[in-house]
Amino acid sequence: MRYLPVNAASVARLELLIASRVMDLAAIAELVGGDPGLRARMIETLREADTLAAPLPTVEECVIELGREGMRQCLSAVRSKHTRQRRVGSD
Repeated sequence: MRYLPVNAASVARLELLIASRVMDLAAIAELVGGDPGLRARMIETLREADTLAAPLPTVEECVIELGREGMRQCLSAVRSKHTRQRRVGSD
């Protein structure tokens, strides 16, 4: 899969939403739905876990399926890819 860039502000906002004691699933779905890079990574995480249903679920269904830990995995992968991209770009 081609890497889609993720908005840094979206990542920061998602971190705050996931860290909340009570997660606002609607706010998370809206944020992820508005950032193609985050949305792609979320779908990729579901594919890796072999839990992606066909037809492709809505963003809201993906957020529910992943839950807090799955969304943290998405963020970790986003940070890791972003760091690698920056290193490659600085060479």
